[in-house]
Amino acid sequence: FNHYGILMIGRITGGVATSMLYSCFECWMVREHQQRHGFPAVLLDYMFGSMYTMMYCVAIASGLVGQLVTDAVAFHEATPGSRIYFGGYLGPFDLSILYLAIGMIAIMLLWEENYGGPGPQESSAIDGQDAEGMLQSMSNALAVLRSDTRAVLVGIVVSAFEGSMFAFVF
Repeated sequence: FNHYGILMIGRITGGVATSMLYSCFECWMVREHQQRHGFPAVLLDYMFGSMYTMMYCVAIASGLVGQLVTDAVAFHEATPGSRIYFGGYLGPFDLSILYLAIGMIAIMLLWEENYGGPGPQESSAIDGQDAEGMLQSMSNALAVLRSDTRAVLVGIVVSAFEGSMFAFVF
C-alpha cells in the first residue's frame, strides 16, 4: 500500500514486537542464569552489561557491512523479466538471510530448550512429553496478568516507549 498511516502502524507494531522480543530474551536469561546454571545473581549485571555492549558493537558493524554490500553489488533482477531483485539497497536484507540461517543452525545445535520448569530440577515438559505443562504455564502467566495490573501496565509502558522510539528512529 502507498499509504503513510499504514506504514506508521507497521512501524509502531514492529516496535512493540521488538520490545516483546527483548523482554522475552531477558526473562529467559535470568531463568537460565539463576536456576538452570545456579550462577550468583550478582553476575547478572555483568552479563547484561556485556550483552548490551556486544549488541551495540554488532549493530555498528552490521551497519558498516550493510553499507559495503550496498555499494559493492548493483541493484539487479535475479533473471530478466522476474520480479525478484538483488543488490543495491536490498543487499543488507539479502545478507541478513544468510546471517539468520547461520544463527538458526547455531541455536539448534548449541542451545537447550527452556520451558520454565519449576526449578533446578527440570520438568518433564523438556522431554516433550508434557504439553499440558506448557499450557499450565501459559495459564498461570495469564492469571498473573489478570490479577496484577502493575505487570500489565509495565508491559504497556515499555511497549509504548519502545514502539515510539522505533517509529522515531524511522
